Amino acid sequence: MFFTGYLKIISRRFESDKLYATLVIPNRETRYIYSEKIINWFNTDIVSKADRTPLFTAMKNGDAEGFEKEINKLLTPSISYMDSYENFYHGFMVGILTGSNEYMVKSNRESGNGRSDILMITGDVFEKAFVIELKTVKREGKKPVTLEMLDAAAEEAIKQIDDNAYTDALLEEGYGNLGRYGISFFKKRCRVHYKDGY
Repeated sequence: MFFTGYLKIISRRFESDKLYATLVIPNRETRYIYSEKIINWFNTDIVSKADRTPLFTAMKNGDAEGFEKEINKLLTPSISYMDSYENFYHGFMVGILTGSNEYMVKSNRESGNGRSDILMITGDVFEKAFVIELKTVKREGKKPVTLEMLDAAAEEAIKQIDDNAYTDALLEEGYGNLGRYGISFFKKRCRVHYKDGY
């Protein structure tokens, strides 16, 4: 791909007899091709082949354990260990949540004192709406990542929703029945925590 112009070297180094290079997408047109191919692959091979009914049912019912189980099922075939950044998980979650017959996805919407990651609304203010905040857990040195660390990050995500009043936009629209999800990620694993109310 480098030799055909689809990638450009911005830095390089030699270690022993190996060349290591940092490559970037050279321009907007090429970036568009990449994003279209990736989105098409994701929608065709991951999202469209999966029955997401259990995912949406768990989300709607505040079933954190069921929601977590369904997300983890979709993480396994779709994510590379090299993609484990918050913006990747954000795109992943928007992708798997899009297509519900009941809910619409609102991403990075300004609310309260910042921008919530994801809002899930039906359009009917008497139905339950959800705020979803995402966190990634990174390994520090050789210290292993634990489930307790993932749980703490998921709780921190819910705290961020509360501290920054991310539910304000929904309350202003008339939604009174709200749920808050904090989801933490590490590689091909997530933890989901849930709290009712606002």
